[in-house]
Amino acid sequence: MMKAKMGWGWMAAFVLLLFSGPVFGQVAGFQKISDTEGGFTGTLDDLDVFGNGLAVVGDLDGDSVPDLVVGAPLDDDGGGASFSDFGAVYVLFMNADGTVKGFQKISATAGGFSGGLGILDNFGAGAAGIGDLDGDSVPDLVVGAPLDDDGGGDRGAVYVLFLNTDGTVKGHQKISDTEGGFTGTLHDQDYFGWSIAALGDLDGDTVTDLAVGARVDDDGGTNRGAVWILFMNTDGTVKAQQKISATSGGFTGSLTDFAEFGVSVAPLGDFDGDTVPDLAVGADRDDDTGSAWVLFLNADGTVKAEQEINATSGGFTGNLDSGDGFGFAVAPLGDFDGDTVPDLAVGAPLDDDGGPDRGAVYVLLMNADGTVRNTYKISDTEGGFTGALDDLDHFGWTLAAPGDFDGDSVPDLVAGAPLDDDGGPDRGAAYVLFLDDAVLPVELAAFEAYADGPAVALRWRTASETNNAGFTVEGRRMEGTEPWRSFGFVEGAGTTTEAHSYAFRIEDLPPGPYRFRLRQIDFDGTFTFGPEVEVSVTVPGRFFLSDVYPNPLNPQARFTLAVPRTQAVNASLYDLAGRRVRLLFDGVMAAGEARTFVVDGAGLPSGVYVLRVLGETFAAARAMVVLK
Repeated sequence: MMKAKMGWGWMAAFVLLLFSGPVFGQVAGFQKISDTEGGFTGTLDDLDVFGNGLAVVGDLDGDSVPDLVVGAPLDDDGGGASFSDFGAVYVLFMNADGTVKGFQKISATAGGFSGGLGILDNFGAGAAGIGDLDGDSVPDLVVGAPLDDDGGGDRGAVYVLFLNTDGTVKGHQKISDTEGGFTGTLHDQDYFGWSIAALGDLDGDTVTDLAVGARVDDDGGTNRGAVWILFMNTDGTVKAQQKISATSGGFTGSLTDFAEFGVSVAPLGDFDGDTVPDLAVGADRDDDTGSAWVLFLNADGTVKAEQEINATSGGFTGNLDSGDGFGFAVAPLGDFDGDTVPDLAVGAPLDDDGGPDRGAVYVLLMNADGTVRNTYKISDTEGGFTGALDDLDHFGWTLAAPGDFDGDSVPDLVAGAPLDDDGGPDRGAAYVLFLDDAVLPVELAAFEAYADGPAVALRWRTASETNNAGFTVEGRRMEGTEPWRSFGFVEGAGTTTEAHSYAFRIEDLPPGPYRFRLRQIDFDGTFTFGPEVEVSVTVPGRFFLSDVYPNPLNPQARFTLAVPRTQAVNASLYDLAGRRVRLLFDGVMAAGEARTFVVDGAGLPSGVYVLRVLGETFAAARAMVVLK
């Protein structure tokens, strides 16, 4: 365990060049949109919870800037009284700086919508852009009304809205327990339509398909939740559906009662490279702190594999507290860090950074297996965000990913804060977050892993370092569910623009495949994970004698020896005059046995020595230097 600047003489098993560029997740700037900010001139009322739903509808007006849809599900248009909560959505025509240049409201009384909303429908709680579904070159929209009563109380519904370029509705199709070709079984209080995602063309018929959350479905237990995959027709009706829940659709993950699986859904694109779109699903009350699930889908909408991300699994390294609501929102970021794997944003609207329930958003840089490689938090106290959040704002309740909003080649993000009080209590707000790269505390140029008998040798090289306290070497055996564990710490170079090389060796590992990573730690305790390397430890089927490491030694060094068949072996250390100065081993080694020996230089004068190993079928020597 040491810092080294030397040559390398080990047997290479795996070599990986790491990123030597920025990591992402910092907020370079933001624009708030509310009753009093951001150029929005719509009339919000108290308790409208503007920002409770969010979606990117595409470029409706042809100005090359993505336009947004913001839900206000407790809006009272059409009810004639407070608390009628029919709901509404606002189509926001955006400027590149995140301000609003115009808007169109869609409700029971506005925007040409004739869907017949009812009391407490909560139209606007969920929303998703579905692209040009009907082929008229204008993007279309899907909006949820999760407390709609078709077929029974609060079973829920979604509306496919065929839009005009001015944001008004030219036609619609309702999908519910009784309409739109949907033949699945909904129950009272399922809240079908709470969340919506446009998956892309899952079944290969060129029509975009949907995922719709039913957050309090009772499959498998109370309020465990469900997601419906809807295979769509171009007229907005459903040609088939597939349910995913604790008991349906091939999902084998463990959900707790009240998990609310399906409270959020987000398309991931083809995450695992099998040409089938995949899906992220939030379960904000699962396992107390909440979870996000990566679902690897089959073309029929069933789940072929899943990966849970929460406080204790999936590689997530954030510090979640009880009741944070992690997973209440999920949004796709695309390939945020340039490693060809799509990344993910996850909301935790009940996080207490800065004050109770102010909320937070996590940017997760992902591995292709659905685990998390790096975690970055954005909150009232972290991530460069300088917005003034108040207690109970619920920042991160909803999320939408507009892509590169401001043209700086870095994807941006929109986060809802529906209980913001601009203009009046709980009128709500949305924040456009212009994301940027943060300077890497360490610019890591290379990371290599070598198998050396039952040992693994790691080496890495930095191009520059800033406030680098050092590296914790972490690893885990890839067979089974062994967790990551620390093998030791290597001190860093602090702040430097010079290249530095480092080495670390792990002895006496059982045979099998292993994965290793570096946790780089700043002097203030913050840390960043680098990508992972894999290496297999095997017992040689032939004679093997490793190099002596470290060399020069002070005060100890090690070497590994393996023999092809059972035989007597002698290992001794000699000086240059041919005198034996250390007997290291004299005995029998079994066939296939690999053993690591320690050479103790205590009491030996500085100089060159020779390690000689003699067996019945081999003889070998290694030179080594004692340096004091």
